[in-house]
Amino acid sequence: MRDSHLRLYEILEVKPDYGIDVRDLWDDRRFHVREHAATRQLVQWDLVVARIGLAEDGETVFETLPYLFRAADRDDLLKGLKKAHRVFTQEYSGKSLSEFFKTMAPVFHKLWLERVALAPRPKIITSDGEAFIFAKVIFDLLDRAAALRCLADRDDIVNQSDGSYVWLEPAGNGQRSLGTIIIEEQRVVFETTSQKRAEKARDELPGLFGAAVKFRAISYEDVEQVIKRAPKTMQRKEPDIPIEEQREILREYYESYYRKWLDQPVPALGNRTPRHAAGLKTQRPKLIALLKDFESHSERQRPSGEIAYDFRWMWQELGLNRE
Repeated sequence: MRDSHLRLYEILEVKPDYGIDVRDLWDDRRFHVREHAATRQLVQWDLVVARIGLAEDGETVFETLPYLFRAADRDDLLKGLKKAHRVFTQEYSGKSLSEFFKTMAPVFHKLWLERVALAPRPKIITSDGEAFIFAKVIFDLLDRAAALRCLADRDDIVNQSDGSYVWLEPAGNGQRSLGTIIIEEQRVVFETTSQKRAEKARDELPGLFGAAVKFRAISYEDVEQVIKRAPKTMQRKEPDIPIEEQREILREYYESYYRKWLDQPVPALGNRTPRHAAGLKTQRPKLIALLKDFESHSERQRPSGEIAYDFRWMWQELGLNRE
């Protein structure tokens, strides 16, 4: 046990109830680990920080398997390790690699807390880069008939035939929604998803409606607040569409979406398309990490009966080595 230590491994293949093929991300060694329980929890491309050793019969086994990371964390974790190793060798030139990894145990724990256990919720933004927030701009309705006349025959207002209207604005070569105008009995409510759009409605809708409305207030509610007040339990309802038909619809949707995704700008790739990023030395590792994250997430859906989309075609389409 003297030389044993935690290291970062990538899951290459999971063989249920038998074992796991892993890659040591530090030196690219690949080997098989005999394992039973973890084969029901891990999927291909997962990252684990584990202590690996030899059993009494000489087989390689996990001695501890405490930390699980996402496939997308691979490059950041490895880059941080290499930087820490450079600092370590400068301070302790005679120390071994094993001694370096022993010092990394509390670092691995801190990274796991930050990225997994206590990870912040993803930041959600609108299509124009504003923070996503539920906003309502409320007006007193003074003249219903006049308000409806003001909304009629406008190119930027679309009647949804249910008492609500979509307010549009120019965007690129087309239009995008600013939010929804709802005509109630005594109020007009504009619902949108950013503070900037709410303030635009407060300033511009009185001019659109004229004397038919009077501004009253704006209310904001962030995603965390909505989650907290959501019902804790919901009664399960039988789906209107049979499960098999739902799966086929989802499969067709995913197929269409990801075929188009190859040629659309992706923020994680510096707003380059995946097809473009595949040909760039600097962006290719990010693209590979992204595809591995897609695959591991998809594989986690499989045991629950959800659609597990098969991304393997994408590697060949992009000319990438799936290893």
